Amino acid sequence: MIMNFKLFKLRIKIFYYSILGKIQQRIPKLDLESEGHDSKRILLMFPFDEPSFRVAAFSFRALGSEKQGDNHYTFLIKDLFKPLFHIRRGETIILISDPKNPDKIKSEDSIIKVLKHTDFDMVIDLNTNFYLDASRILSLIPAKMKVGFKSDFSDLFYNIQLDVSKSGIAENGYHKVQLMLENS
Repeated sequence: MIMNFKLFKLRIKIFYYSILGKIQQRIPKLDLESEGHDSKRILLMFPFDEPSFRVAAFSFRALGSEKQGDNHYTFLIKDLFKPLFHIRRGETIILISDPKNPDKIKSEDSIIKVLKHTDFDMVIDLNTNFYLDASRILSLIPAKMKVGFKSDFSDLFYNIQLDVSKSGIAENGYHKVQLMLENS
């Protein structure tokens, strides 16, 4: 019963944010078979929880190498994980956590203003669990490809969804993201 109430509350929040325009729900339709992709400006939002962040940081450590071609990366990481982040290639933007609720982001409006003026080809949410703040921020950033993990709400935010529910192993999803990045 409690879980149903939390889910209902989250649906109401999403509806409320949609009405206020704080969530962009026009996701571009994408047909990878016919269009392929040539994404060069890529935004990656790293996970909001520490164990997942550590796995993602390790999985994507090769993005710092020169063999990654001419892609330009922008990384969004929470301030709590700045000492754990060692990719020095690209641009890193620090998200300030709310001290009362570490899953929430403070000053997200200023981050969105900066990111809306950058032409990203692809935005990727590496959170395997659904975080409304992460999805909301990424929904407002214009990009042809929006990649995230499958959840009850992922259809509202992402046009490419990775499903790791059967294996439960985030590395499998991160490997799929890496394959997409290698083919860009």
